[in-house]
Amino acid sequence: MSRTWLHRCLEMFGDTMEERYGKRPDYAALERQLEPVKTGARPFSWRDLETIQNPRYGDFRQFWRFPAEGEVSQEVDWDHLSRLIQRLPLDEGDTIARLHAAFKYVQCVSVVLRFVNPEHYGIVSAPVEKVLEVRRGAAEVETYLHYLGDIRDARDHYGFARAADADMALWVLQEQVLSTYRFPELLASYRADAWLRERRILNLLAEMSRDEVLELLERARGMNLGRTGE
Repeated sequence: MSRTWLHRCLEMFGDTMEERYGKRPDYAALERQLEPVKTGARPFSWRDLETIQNPRYGDFRQFWRFPAEGEVSQEVDWDHLSRLIQRLPLDEGDTIARLHAAFKYVQCVSVVLRFVNPEHYGIVSAPVEKVLEVRRGAAEVETYLHYLGDIRDARDHYGFARAADADMALWVLQEQVLSTYRFPELLASYRADAWLRERRILNLLAEMSRDEVLELLERARGMNLGRTGE
């Protein structure tokens, strides 16, 4: 698939992170560190969780508290934990729920999965939740599953190689393009993008009851809408 305007957002990720937080992360190096876990050459261990928290790659501890080794061990032994991670995305819902019990926060789960398996996972973040209007679940694990479905669909629609790439591009879209208005061409592309507009609307509608949707449509008939059809 040809390069899209959202690929330009992905290219801006490092600069945007440096502008926001004063440091450019080295996610590619962290992915290389965890490649043996991804391929099954070795199990995931406490040492890998320490590596993920190393500020050399990206200071995730600035945003979230990762559990101590003993806290994880109280919930699941490390060999079993590794098998759960390495078999994903099989039995995804139950597996992420187990990982959530071990790591305590879905954000920490998402960081681990994003670097072990970037083809399928991204780091859950408020900016991407906002730009996609991600549906809220009954609990944060269910919300993360909705989040994953959305970024995977974006990956496939825009032709990204990995869900993590779509996730980073969407983060830049919200944090840089929509928040600063400094990139008028990208802003125009966003406003003209039918797929993103439809995904946002469908996610919002999914939060509403049938009667609420019908009432909204009735009210929309009386509005002076800006678009007459595309």
